[in-house]
Amino acid sequence: PTTWTTLLIRLSARARVKSPCPFDNKVILFCLSLRYLTDFEPVQCLGRGGFGVVFEARNQVDDCNYAIKRIRLPNRELAREKVMREVKALAKLEHPGIIRYFNAWQESPPEGWQEGQDQRWLEER
Repeated sequence: PTTWTTLLIRLSARARVKSPCPFDNKVILFCLSLRYLTDFEPVQCLGRGGFGVVFEARNQVDDCNYAIKRIRLPNRELAREKVMREVKALAKLEHPGIIRYFNAWQESPPEGWQEGQDQRWLEER
């Protein structure tokens, strides 16, 4: 299975946008086991590129908005180590010109599932 690393960066408060869950009933049980889907409500796509997609999402626990960057982790050990070094470096940065890093976690949805969900969500917007 593909592993995703998710970086969590808090955004300043702004108007919240309510959106329905973009998933059909077939995947709701699976959705409940993914932290991104249980803890966050997507607001908008902030950007995407070769390394992944960045969404603005509202945390349903603290009601704060965060930038959530999902990165596909390569299967090669050296590439994984590089991503994890970046996560550790971000955790130590404190500077007024740099957006603060909050958290990272890994999830392993079924192959192709994450890309499909991202694409459907982006098309609905």
